[in-house]
Amino acid sequence: MKFVFLLFSPILFSFISDYNKVNTIVFDNTVIEYGSVVSDNDSDGYIKFFDKEDEILLKEIHYDSKANDYFRYLAVVDKNTFLIVCDSYYFNEEYTMPIYRDSIVLKYNLEGELLDKLFLSFRPNEYHNHNHLLILKNGQNNLIINKELRTIDEIDTEYEVLSSFEYQYQGIAYVNDELVDDLQINYPGHYNIRIVDANYIFDLFVTVEADYKILGDKYVAGYLGEVSFYSFGDLYLNDKVYNIGSSINDVGNHHMLIIGENGYRKDVFFVILPDISYNNGDIEGQLLNDAEFNTSIRIYSNAQAMFLDGEFYNSEYINQVGLHNISFIGINGYTLDLTFSIYPKISGVEDGNTYENVTFIVFGEALLNEDLITGEITLNEPGEYKLELLFEGEIFETLIFNILAAEEIIEENEEDYTEYFKYIFIFLALIGGMLFLRKR
Repeated sequence: MKFVFLLFSPILFSFISDYNKVNTIVFDNTVIEYGSVVSDNDSDGYIKFFDKEDEILLKEIHYDSKANDYFRYLAVVDKNTFLIVCDSYYFNEEYTMPIYRDSIVLKYNLEGELLDKLFLSFRPNEYHNHNHLLILKNGQNNLIINKELRTIDEIDTEYEVLSSFEYQYQGIAYVNDELVDDLQINYPGHYNIRIVDANYIFDLFVTVEADYKILGDKYVAGYLGEVSFYSFGDLYLNDKVYNIGSSINDVGNHHMLIIGENGYRKDVFFVILPDISYNNGDIEGQLLNDAEFNTSIRIYSNAQAMFLDGEFYNSEYINQVGLHNISFIGINGYTLDLTFSIYPKISGVEDGNTYENVTFIVFGEALLNEDLITGEITLNEPGEYKLELLFEGEIFETLIFNILAAEEIIEENEEDYTEYFKYIFIFLALIGGMLFLRKR
């Protein structure tokens, strides 16, 4: 966090004669120095803010309660505020013996504004700060103060967090008996943490749960198609080492084991669903449970295996009318069962119609005047016909139709004119002969 550089006039600094620095702490991008400063036999608490990178003085504030004030300890309590403990003293008339007056906790922000105060009922001689709390001790007195300047009863010693853990403290820290520079943990595991500050020791236990992600098309029952898995930790997919982000596309039940620090284990179970489609030669679509058809179909899937009505199935045409069950098999015991029905169908004849002759096709089986038929049938015998489509041994649909008797064709008798032509010919020949003799 950056601050506007504040220039102090020479007059302001002219009375400052002696700085007693107690400590320096790095807070965000700011270095904070605090202690007491003496001028004209009066001590004030002071805080200096420096830019962490270029060490330029950004701001200086003084605190004077009309006594001699000493800033003893600074505790970070959130990202923009801190608490500072101030002891105040009077001096006797000769200014040789300080007389304790009171102790107070002041709340400031990084802009140097005094936000609040809390007077203490005792003078602390031991100060600690961790998890954004100020801990004050003096003999039997033990006070825990939070960022709202409210006292609380105890400090949490067990934490369970997702993905990462951060803990603010002063002193030194050990994680699983190893010295660390800070407490920022983003790897899954169980962690025993010890904070040591002089004679003060505080122990806590933290579990950082793995924050995993599965990328893929998610449905209620599982994932459809290829997925990939992301998490910190050592990963084992179905008991084999898994490289983070690698493709997983086997249909079935999957088990991902995440192993973290200090014996941490997390089991993640997920399912990759089979992609199932059908094709009837003209139409292709997704096969849904209880689907209905009235034509032959083929079923396709990326499952490890398929079984149709208990028999191994390899996407051949299904021609059998009736209720069917198909099972899709995946890895690790995965099974998905779907049912579908193929209903009988008749084309080429309709109920109640009359025909001179008819050709029709039965998909499935039917009874034609009590005779079992299937496939293409041609009828031209006159009469009434009863056609009963069958499904699962029961009558599914009944059609009644008629074929008319053919009308009788009466042929007219044709008279034979052969004899007539013979006599005409003889007659013409005689006439021709007579004409020939006369000319002679």
